[in-house]
Amino acid sequence: LANTLNNFFNDLKSEYTELSKQVKNIKDLDKNFLTYDQFKSTQFKYQTHPQAIYTSRSLNLPKQ
Repeated sequence: LANTLNNFFNDLKSEYTELSKQVKNIKDLDKNFLTYDQFKSTQFKYQTHPQAIYTSRSLNLPKQ
C-alpha cells in the first residue's frame, strides 16, 4: 500500500505522467466552470415576493 501511494505521489510531481496531465486538465476545467457559472448567475435579476418567504415561529403549547 505504501509503495502504491508513493508511486501516485511521484506521478503527481512529474508533469509528464498521465495522472499529472489528468489532474491539470481537471483543474483547468474547474476554473472554466467557475467562471461560466459566475457569469451565468449574474444574468438573472429577480425579486422574491414577501409572502413567499416562510418564517417559523414558536408555538406556545400548554405545559402538561
